Amino acid sequence: MATMDDQFREKSKKMKEMKVATTDEDKLTLYKLYKQSTIGNCNIPPPSVLNVTARAKYMNWNSMTGTSQLDAQTAYCAYVDELVARLPETSE
Repeated sequence: MATMDDQFREKSKKMKEMKVATTDEDKLTLYKLYKQSTIGNCNIPPPSVLNVTARAKYMNWNSMTGTSQLDAQTAYCAYVDELVARLPETSE
């Protein structure tokens, strides 16, 4: 039986290989779950409010403070499954 860490790595690889567009909200959700899964609580200083993209990423990751890495991995895997289920089939 695969561990959650194995499942997380598999789902991460799958997301990198997918050739379908996701929304900005999806990307931010995946980002915060991935960072919390791999690093833990946000460990960087807040970026300038003028850097909108970096600030959005920071705020989303920082919102995960206190979430265990295992819980973040579980949520990441579930979110990837949800994305795959709602995205249209692509022909390769």
